Amino acid sequence: MRTFIALDLTSQELRSNISSVQKRIAKTGASPKIIEPDKVHFTMRFLGEVDQALLEEIRSRLGKLKTAVFSVSFVGLGAFPSADRISVIWIGVDEESAKKMKSLAYEIGESLNDLPLKREGRPFAPHLTIARVRSESGTGDLRDIIEAESSQHFGEETFAQLKLKKSDLTRHGPIYTDLEVIDL
Repeated sequence: MRTFIALDLTSQELRSNISSVQKRIAKTGASPKIIEPDKVHFTMRFLGEVDQALLEEIRSRLGKLKTAVFSVSFVGLGAFPSADRISVIWIGVDEESAKKMKSLAYEIGESLNDLPLKREGRPFAPHLTIARVRSESGTGDLRDIIEAESSQHFGEETFAQLKLKKSDLTRHGPIYTDLEVIDL
């Protein structure tokens, strides 16, 4: 099964603020694919395909993490790979929050590094993907929104749980299922 480790958003205020900017993005001529607000999450580590035996080992190791409950401040809209060639629109975090999240990502990586899992191709960069862009037409309006919201404060979230999730890809988008919930 296709799996990943995530932090889910629970703040309704934060989700509402995300939804507001997504509505503005949707009105551009760029044909964005908006991520449903209830599916927006931080992917802390993509694991790829794992079998049941490996899943049990991952569950065990995640249960031993030492990270405590922590808060994150969401700041700024950005794009990957760049504002000139937009394929992903994301919301970032402030510097202090980034340190906390990178520390958790490192701890997760260290706890799983000897398992036969898909390796991350790039360093962890904390961000919430809120939209994907399929074509370059109409991206001028997107660039304007990203520039205008580049330092916008979207809200706060306190993370008290880490989740091991299954992802089933369908024609209508992914379906996420919690396999394990780890209290921090």
